[in-house]
Amino acid sequence: MNQSDSGVSLNPVAAITSSPFRLFCLGVALFYLGTLLSMVNPVAPGAVPFTGQEWWWAARDGYLGDMVSESVKYGGFMTDNPGNMIASAFTGQEWWWAAR
Repeated sequence: MNQSDSGVSLNPVAAITSSPFRLFCLGVALFYLGTLLSMVNPVAPGAVPFTGQEWWWAARDGYLGDMVSESVKYGGFMTDNPGNMIASAFTGQEWWWAAR
């Protein structure tokens, strides 16, 4: 019996592309890739690491390439003045956005 006659395929690529969990598998692979990159490339002084939500926004809004470049070069978003990072209070507008 020929393998194509039975309808069974042992090709792993075909199994993944026909799987209903392919987006889940892609997400897990991207998580492991991000973890590996963060271990290999330490964060430079003055750089703020990106959050998962920021990665999602970059993929959604089309600036993922710039974000990957910043992450590879510096390990995150490079601030203008790394020596004087000061925490500021929330503005009234930010409180309003949070309350909505």
